[in-house]
Amino acid sequence: MTSSTTNNATDDVDCDGLYKKFIKVTNKLIHTQGFAKSLLIILLPLAGLVSFIVGLQGLVYSRYSLVDGHQLALRGFVRGSSSVDVSRSTHDQQFDIPSCARDVFITLHNNKQHESLCKGMLIRDDIILTTGECSQHTYKLGSTGQLLARPFSRLNNKLNNINSKLGFLQTNAPPRSIFIDKSVFNTRMFLSLRPTNDDGDSVAITCTHGGKAILHNFPSSEGEMIPVTDLYSILPRDTILWEHLDLDTASTLEFKTNKWWTKAISLDEEEEYIAQILKQYEGPPGSISVPSAHEGFTHQAAAFMEVLDPRGHRRGDCFAAYYSLWQHEQPFSGLHFFDWLDYGAGQYVLEDNLLKLHTDPNHLVKVSNHTIRYPMNFTEGSKDIKCRKEAFNDKTVHYFNNTERSLHEVYITPSTDGTKLIWRYKHNNELVPPSPIDDSHLYMWDLDKTWYIVDVVNWDHDRYHSIKHTAVLSGKPALAAGKMYFAENGEVTGINFSSGHYRPDIRAISMMYTSFKEMGYNLTATEWIGRTIWSEKDCDDIDWTAIDIQGFDDTSVLEQSCREVVNSPTWRLNEDV
Repeated sequence: MTSSTTNNATDDVDCDGLYKKFIKVTNKLIHTQGFAKSLLIILLPLAGLVSFIVGLQGLVYSRYSLVDGHQLALRGFVRGSSSVDVSRSTHDQQFDIPSCARDVFITLHNNKQHESLCKGMLIRDDIILTTGECSQHTYKLGSTGQLLARPFSRLNNKLNNINSKLGFLQTNAPPRSIFIDKSVFNTRMFLSLRPTNDDGDSVAITCTHGGKAILHNFPSSEGEMIPVTDLYSILPRDTILWEHLDLDTASTLEFKTNKWWTKAISLDEEEEYIAQILKQYEGPPGSISVPSAHEGFTHQAAAFMEVLDPRGHRRGDCFAAYYSLWQHEQPFSGLHFFDWLDYGAGQYVLEDNLLKLHTDPNHLVKVSNHTIRYPMNFTEGSKDIKCRKEAFNDKTVHYFNNTERSLHEVYITPSTDGTKLIWRYKHNNELVPPSPIDDSHLYMWDLDKTWYIVDVVNWDHDRYHSIKHTAVLSGKPALAAGKMYFAENGEVTGINFSSGHYRPDIRAISMMYTSFKEMGYNLTATEWIGRTIWSEKDCDDIDWTAIDIQGFDDTSVLEQSCREVVNSPTWRLNEDV
């Protein structure tokens, strides 16, 4: 992300150089002209110069920037008042903009970049409030017009139903992040149901001592102040901030010089939302999933944060520590987990305690006013040292989109004599290459029995970093996951069920064995590599009737397959999760 800046136009004027030239010319005039005449010659251009510089000081180009590096330059006129006076006309003269609103007041331009009488207030990075008339047009935003503001039809239609004089524009500014399938935008100001300030004066904007901008009325070009009270029933309340609800509780978030606010939440609200997401990723009874692979909500949530991570699926083994610290913060931050992690106390919690923990293993990690004991290890190569934010942010897992996933889809054919199973990539019919001696290919078998194999030999680690089972199906449930061993000519020699994210149990190998049997494959063509804790007793302990997966309707067949595979001549136990 590039930091937002405020560049006064006077930055382009060499004031020191102008002053030196002015002194030089003055001395010359005094020596060559009469004093009175020289004084007149000097004062006239001096007045013009002062007027020019003062004019430049009133014009500012302010920018707000987004986390992924895109910038939007917004043009406004800035002075130092604390509120906008209703008595002043905005048609012939510029009204004062309080300092806290400099980054949210916008002068809109038409498609030819000509200045118009239309102004706007940036409520959220994608929502601009303006007048009803101005909301019907498209405007270019930024010095090069790289971003646009178009009529926000959905919100405008709601406003039309209540005969409001206001309207909305929707920008095409990129979101700060994508959480699941939801775009997350920064909220820039607070709205008020009070049309007057504490003194009873009608104002447009007031500023709090903490620099929060509160919009009371929208100033039209004719000088009218339009109350924003009608917007309370129009705007989404989950992200839009209101003075009477959120002013005292909203958290201030910053990244470099970029500042925004977010509505406070409770720990229960956030964890209830996470629990709802976990249910969506559990899959039918008998399948494998990230949530079902871990016991207890806290461990499930922490394990699943890699899947949810809007910053690029950072390595999941660090999330457990951060999630525990966020949960136990007292008083609770009021922040969504990822806001806390990247813009709140989570940015610094490990770094702030690094030196003390390095010298004192019993040091208590401090989170706000609360301390918790977290047994951190900062020895070389330890997990904790890798979880410091600099390293943590850099190590991500590449999650496949649909196109990428299709490139790893494979199909199986028996060899000519039927003794071997040959695997080929579906998109080009090429054989799966041999596995390295000290490693194996990663596989996923999804709910519709489609196979995906990632060739670890040709995986581009420099470009995509790590590859994990969650990456293939983007954290969705499956039938089985693990590693496969391949010899020459696409021949599979071994299949295991080792996945730290999914942790398949013996039901997964039973379903795979059943599927191979139904396809008529040679069941001894590959080694079935179970976990060391598995045994025939697991076949007795599983409630096979509870399995409810399409294509495996006869659960008695699965139980029979379980007994067959653990007694197979190619069954062996030497792989753990």
